[in-house]
Amino acid sequence: MMSRIKLPLILIIIAVFLTQACGKKEKLSETDFSEIYGIDSDDPSPRFVVYHSNDEETEVHFMVHNRTLTYGLSPTGLEEAQIKVKWELYKGFESKEVIDSSTFEMIDTIAFKGSNQLSGDFKINATYPNSYLLKVVLIDMIKKEEIVSFVEIDKRNKNNRQNFKVTLKSTGALLFREYLYPGEEVLIEYKKDRHSGPLYNHHFSMIFPIAPPPFALNQKVKFNYDNHTLSELINQGSGVFSFTPGDNGFYHITPSNETKNGWTVYAFGEDYPEINTPEEMLSAMRFVLTKKEYNALKNTPELRKNLERFWLKAGQNPDRARELIKLYYSRVENANYYFTSYKEGWKTDRGIIYIVFGPPDVVYRSGNGETWIYGEEKNYRSTNFNFNKVINPFTNNDYELVRSTIYKNPWYRSVDAWRQGRISSKDA
Repeated sequence: MMSRIKLPLILIIIAVFLTQACGKKEKLSETDFSEIYGIDSDDPSPRFVVYHSNDEETEVHFMVHNRTLTYGLSPTGLEEAQIKVKWELYKGFESKEVIDSSTFEMIDTIAFKGSNQLSGDFKINATYPNSYLLKVVLIDMIKKEEIVSFVEIDKRNKNNRQNFKVTLKSTGALLFREYLYPGEEVLIEYKKDRHSGPLYNHHFSMIFPIAPPPFALNQKVKFNYDNHTLSELINQGSGVFSFTPGDNGFYHITPSNETKNGWTVYAFGEDYPEINTPEEMLSAMRFVLTKKEYNALKNTPELRKNLERFWLKAGQNPDRARELIKLYYSRVENANYYFTSYKEGWKTDRGIIYIVFGPPDVVYRSGNGETWIYGEEKNYRSTNFNFNKVINPFTNNDYELVRSTIYKNPWYRSVDAWRQGRISSKDA
């Protein structure tokens, strides 16, 4: 009898152990996020807008481009895409506990869609003064593929950008980007604490420098907050304000002059985040050119032709030159897509590393920053970059590289690979 009892007990213990082992959940900070930087800006990842509609609830709006979805023939004969949305709310990157979660489905039918975007929204329970991390999984039910996104919910005060709801006046559509084009008018909704006065528009027009190479000490210049022009946006009723950008730079909209928290939008020209003019193309090549080469090209009357000559020399033949140009500037535009902050994404610390080295093989994120790994994790030959998150009233996308002289050789090896046309095309 004892032998008959022991076997089931052992099996039960093993089953319990396996269940617990399989169900063990890692912290989000222990998750590899490298996929988020592997998507090309021509085939963009979903966009999100967070709006704190009241003290207890928060709206989460999302948008996905139709070209990233798969359409199939429905029983009614219409072509449609089927999307499942799953979300989980956490306290932060260091948390394993899911505070709240839900799942719902959407259908987009080609016959009725009026734009190239599919958008939707849902509400979560979030209270002041707290911050959260939202995991959103968008599943293409036809292709059986999913895209995972993480959205920071900042409800620590009532003046930051997530307390403003911004729509395009021309279409009424929600603004899902951080920049505006020249002359593009938006309507800003701000209703916190029955705000009835004006909003204050702070325009900063300074041109910020390109981040130095990762081995160079970054002598940070203290930001002069007073160096801006100030104007007022008049309340048009019901807490709605009209705004149109003027000159390039960035615009910081605040509910009072007593706070630096507010909504910020960037104006980097009519083509941003694309790079189209020869002058823009030259500026973004600063990493792979010597100072002498850069100055010579800057003063040449036929800039575009001379830029093409540089890439032709690097590639050795026209086809390879075209591949290098496409790869290089796709990285520049991806950097603008992912890393735009108070300056263009390609000028930032993460931007220059992304352009020269490419998308990282491993990415770890926490509430304090990001770690990028090129190569295998824990391999002494790999190169690791650590970026600290900077508290910045103008953006939640400002990260500063922890610089070191150990990056000098890897940097110049990658630069030489570009100059000699030997760069990897893994993200071409």
